[in-house]
Amino acid sequence: MIAIALPDIVRGLGTDLVSASWLVTLYLIAMAALQPVGGKLGDTFGRRRLLLGSLAWFAAASVGAALSNDLVWLIAFRLQQALAGAVLMPNAGALVRTAIGDGRGSAFALVAAATGVGASAGPVLGGVLVAAFDWRATFAVNVPLVAIALALGWVAIPRDARPRYPRFDVVGAVGLSVILAGAAWTLSRLRSESAAVLAALTGALVICAIALVRYERAREDPIVQPRLFRDRTFAAANGTIALSNCAMYATMLAVPVVIARSAEPGTAALSSGAALTALFATSVVLSPAGGRLADRVGRRWPSVGGHVLYAAGALVVVAAPAALIPGLLVSGVGLGLLAGGLRAAAVETVEPERAGLASGIFSTSRYAGGIVGALLVSLLLDQGRDASSLFVACALTASLAAALSLLLEDWPAPDPVAL
Repeated sequence: MIAIALPDIVRGLGTDLVSASWLVTLYLIAMAALQPVGGKLGDTFGRRRLLLGSLAWFAAASVGAALSNDLVWLIAFRLQQALAGAVLMPNAGALVRTAIGDGRGSAFALVAAATGVGASAGPVLGGVLVAAFDWRATFAVNVPLVAIALALGWVAIPRDARPRYPRFDVVGAVGLSVILAGAAWTLSRLRSESAAVLAALTGALVICAIALVRYERAREDPIVQPRLFRDRTFAAANGTIALSNCAMYATMLAVPVVIARSAEPGTAALSSGAALTALFATSVVLSPAGGRLADRVGRRWPSVGGHVLYAAGALVVVAAPAALIPGLLVSGVGLGLLAGGLRAAAVETVEPERAGLASGIFSTSRYAGGIVGALLVSLLLDQGRDASSLFVACALTASLAAALSLLLEDWPAPDPVAL
C-alpha cells in the first residue's frame, strides 16, 4: 500500500519523493538485517509471546504513523513496523516447522499463497483508501486487520514451553544486525557511491564479521552460527532463494519500465498490472500444488523444475518481446512449483528449538536477493537500454538457482530428539 501512497505523502507532508522513499528503503534494510535476530528471540523466549507481541507492536506503530505530521516521525514509526515485522515473519515460519510434521511443503506453500494474495491486494486497497481518504488511511487500516490476526493467533498459536536458553546473546544480536544492515546498505548504494567508499565499507564489514565470529565461538548458545552453513541443504536453500528472489524482483521491477516505453499514454499502469498479475496470480494459484508435489516427490526436483520454468519464461520474452504475458505465465508456474518445498528444506535442517534463527536467515537471504535484483534493473535498464539483456540475466540467475537446487536433500531427516 505504501508504494501507492508515496505521492500523496509527498504532497501531504510537503516533502520530496527522494526523502519519502526512505519509508521503503529503511523498511527493506531493517527486514533484511533483523530477521535472524527476531527468529532467535522466538527460539529463546517462545513463539507465542513473540508472535502476539509483534502483532500488537505493528498495530501501535501503524497508529503512530497515521497520526504523524512530519516525515521524520513517519519514518520513525515506519521503522517500528519493520522491527515488528522482523520478529513476526521468522517466528511464523518457525511455528510451521515445529507444529507440522509430514506435509510441511504443503503448509509452507499455503503460507506463500496467502502472502501472495495479501501482497496482490495491497496496491488495490491502498489505491482505494488514498482516493477515498488520504495516505493516513493506508496505515490506519492495519489496526482492524491486525486485530483479526491477534484474535486468530490468541486461539490458534500453541502455548510456549519454558524457554530452554534463558540467556540471550545481546552482543551477537547487535553485532549481526549492524553487519547485515551495513551489507544491505552497501548493496543498495553500489550505483551511487564511489569505488573507494564501497571498498572501505566492504573492508570494515569483513573485519567486523571476523571479529564477531571469533567472539561468538566462546558462547554457549551464540546467535552467529556459521556451522549451520556446513549443512549442504541449508546452504543450498539459502543460496537458491537469494538467486530466485533476485530474478523475481528484477522481473517485477522491470515489467512496468518495459511497458511504459511502448504503451499508449494513460494505459501503462493498467497494462503493467495485468502483466504482473500473470506472473503472481499464477504462482499463487499453483503454490499449494507445488507444496504437495514437494511432499510427494521430495524437496529437490520441484525447486529444480520451478527454476528451469522460470528461466524458460524469461527466455520466451527475450526471443519474442511481444510475448511478455505468455512468458510471465510460464515463469509464474515455476514460482508456484518451488515456493513451499524450498523454505521447508531450509528449516528442516535444524533442531526445532533453532527453527526461528534458521527461518530468519532464510528470509534475510530472500531480501538480499531482492536488493541485488533491484540493482540489476538499474544497471541494465538505465538510459533506455533494451530489456533483453535484463531478461537474459534473469534466465541465467534462475538457471543458477536450478543448478544449486540439485544440492538440496530430497527428503527431510527425522527430527532429532530434544535432550
